[in-house]
Amino acid sequence: MKRKMFICACLFLCLGIIRQALGDDAPVAVAKISQFQFEPVVEGTVITHDFHIENTGNAPLKIERVKTGCGCTTADYTKEIAPGANGVISIRGNTMGYAGRDFYKTIAAYTNDPNHPQMEFYIRGKVEPFVLVEPNRIYLSGKVGEEIKSHVTITPLKKYPFNIIESYTRNLDKKLSFTLTRQEDKYLLTVKNLMQTEGRYQGAVYLKTDSTLKPVITIYITAMISQYQKTGGDGRP
Repeated sequence: MKRKMFICACLFLCLGIIRQALGDDAPVAVAKISQFQFEPVVEGTVITHDFHIENTGNAPLKIERVKTGCGCTTADYTKEIAPGANGVISIRGNTMGYAGRDFYKTIAAYTNDPNHPQMEFYIRGKVEPFVLVEPNRIYLSGKVGEEIKSHVTITPLKKYPFNIIESYTRNLDKKLSFTLTRQEDKYLLTVKNLMQTEGRYQGAVYLKTDSTLKPVITIYITAMISQYQKTGGDGRP
C-alpha cells in the first residue's frame, strides 16, 4: 500500500514538472499594441501614454523592471499581474531639447514570462520649435581688458507668437551686462563681459514671455577670460 502511494506521489510530482516545463503554470505576457505615434507637439510638451499588458497564462506575471534609456523618459508600471488580468506601463517623456527633431524612445520591460523575458515598446513623434534662437548658446572668450561681447537673435515663430515681457539673470550682475531690444519681428540680445580678472563662469539670461506654452526662454552662457600678457620688442611674452 505504501509502495502504491509512493508511486502515485511520484507520478503527480512528475506531472507537475512536465506541466511547468510545457508552460501550463507559467505567465504569458501579451501586448496588443507596442507602439505609440503622437501628433506634432511644441518643444517642452510632456508626452504621456499607457501601454497595456494582459496575462493570458496560469501564473502571476511579474514586471521586474522597466528601462527607458534616458532621463527625459520615466515609467510607472504594474509590478504583478494576476492570470486573466491586465496591467499598465505608463510612460512620461519630456520633449525639451528636441526642437526640430523626432522624439523616439524605446522602452524595455523585463518579465518572468519564460517566452517573453523582454518586451519592447516604442514612442515616437515630431517636436516643433517654439522659437528660433541663433545661436542657441552664448560663449564669451577673450583676454582681460578686451571688450568681450556676443549677440543672440530671438525670433518668434508665426505658429507660436509671443512677447518678451521681462529679462533677468541670477548672480551674474558683477560678471556681465546685457541689453534686449526689439527689432520688428525679432529680439536682439547683447551680452557683454564685465569681469576684469582671469577666470571662468557660467549662467544664463532668462527671458520671460507672455506665452503659456513656454513661459521662460533660457539662453545659457559660458565665459572664459584669460590673463592678458605683455609682449617684448621681439613679440614674445
